[in-house]
Amino acid sequence: YGKFVGSLSTSIVHITDQSAIQRGHVGEGDDIIGRRLINEAQIEDLTFQGSSGQEISQDLLFAIVDEYGQIVTTDSKSLARLVPVSSGVTVTRPSRTASQGLFNFKGSTVSAKPGTTVSLTLEWITENQAIDIQRTKIQLSFELRLCQKGEIFLASSQGCLRCH
Repeated sequence: YGKFVGSLSTSIVHITDQSAIQRGHVGEGDDIIGRRLINEAQIEDLTFQGSSGQEISQDLLFAIVDEYGQIVTTDSKSLARLVPVSSGVTVTRPSRTASQGLFNFKGSTVSAKPGTTVSLTLEWITENQAIDIQRTKIQLSFELRLCQKGEIFLASSQGCLRCH
């Protein structure tokens, strides 16, 4: 344990500033869902935009942090997964294992009726036995845009598929 070396995981945060990864510390530019202990019930909602049935093309990063906001880079065992809350929603590649304290959901897909907003829960499961609650849940919303020119909606896939 030392400066900018996280040790005991206490919360998970959404990373909006890539420099936080290089710094090893979550700062003002990041959505602090934490610096709250896991057993605190109230967690902020996060909203993302995308296309139904298409891969998330940008980094969708979450970091495991300690009580000082330092990324716990020694954690490469924790699991996080995207779980649909809304009915009629499917998620492909919903689970990720931490890599140096980070989860990246780039490449996952969220499928539901285009033009709707769906709810998902990000569930974080850690092997850290030193904390009381080993799971935390973060509510996420995905605003799925309508299909655009060059895409077709197929009810069987519930997605906007690109025409070839």
